[in-house]
Amino acid sequence: IMNMGTRGIMVMGGKLELHGAVPSKLATKLNANAAAGSTSLTLLDQTGWKTNDQIVVATTDYYGAGGGSAQRSQITAINGNSVTIQDGLNAQRWGRLQYLTNNGMSLTPGTLPANLPAGTPTVLDERAEVANLTRNIVVQAPDDDVWRNNGFGCHIMIMRMNSMIGEGHLNGVEIRRGGQAGKLGRYPFHWHMLSYDGSTTLADATGQYIRNSTINQSANRGIVIHGTNGTEVKNNVVFDVLGHGIFTEDASERRNVIDGNWVLKVRPPLAANLLKKYEGADHGVGSSGFWISNPDNTIINNKASDCRGAGFWLAFPKKCFGLSKDVPLAPNYLKFGTFSNNHTHSNYQLGIMINDFESDEAGNTSLGTY
Repeated sequence: IMNMGTRGIMVMGGKLELHGAVPSKLATKLNANAAAGSTSLTLLDQTGWKTNDQIVVATTDYYGAGGGSAQRSQITAINGNSVTIQDGLNAQRWGRLQYLTNNGMSLTPGTLPANLPAGTPTVLDERAEVANLTRNIVVQAPDDDVWRNNGFGCHIMIMRMNSMIGEGHLNGVEIRRGGQAGKLGRYPFHWHMLSYDGSTTLADATGQYIRNSTINQSANRGIVIHGTNGTEVKNNVVFDVLGHGIFTEDASERRNVIDGNWVLKVRPPLAANLLKKYEGADHGVGSSGFWISNPDNTIINNKASDCRGAGFWLAFPKKCFGLSKDVPLAPNYLKFGTFSNNHTHSNYQLGIMINDFESDEAGNTSLGTY
């Protein structure tokens, strides 16, 4: 249908309503160090998670140190705030608080330095984050040869047909084996050109959202906002993706709220599957947790870790690209929105990159002043 391929839920003018049961605790942290190979984890909370739930454990070291990376495993037993997982940890994980004292950092609280300026943080929390990937509504590709060999997964696409605007409301959904490698527009979940028609600006997609959901492996990006304004992307986990994790595609995307999401284990696609050069392994930055190409958005309370590129890449170009190329906007001149309380660690490139913006349709980038 309209060249959108197979293995997809394509919404053109209709509504997609997927509302699942959300875990009472979406994520927690370790509360004790865990050695490489360990299958026993002490968590900060009693989470209410269940045996057979899949979880992901963040890395707490430098990118790739000791062969470690963000790791998915399955819970096999639960005892209070301790869980047993199916697979031994691929590297050690840090799980203790550290305290500022007058003798330096300590694992136990002590006397604070004299004349400490008001507001100085005194507790350092580098404990590994742990999130639940399992939801009771699952949209998935089969684990077959075309997935394993060609990265041909499932996708959900919210589109517009003439004056009819598609709507997507997702809460508590797991998208497993999503995205189709090397195919434009085939992402696990994305809004597609709801707010622009050539040079004409249409209404915002206010009220549309994906919340409390998970992308559990993707062959082509994670959550994509394309030519669409006013959506909400909140409290989602995007894990194990090729290409950018949360992605604003054409630099025309405005007034979206991206709040409380966690993106981890982002890797570049194979060269044959690159859609834009800036996602490639040989690019100066490469595939990142968040690619934000328009400043007029709200980016708050998010986390990015274990990304081959940057954690957050804020790249505001001089014009829009792709299907939005005729939109009369100069993103680099728009007022900056909100970027607050975002956290990033254990990435190969910078935690936060603010420059190196897209300069042509191929996805080359330019360093320069705005």
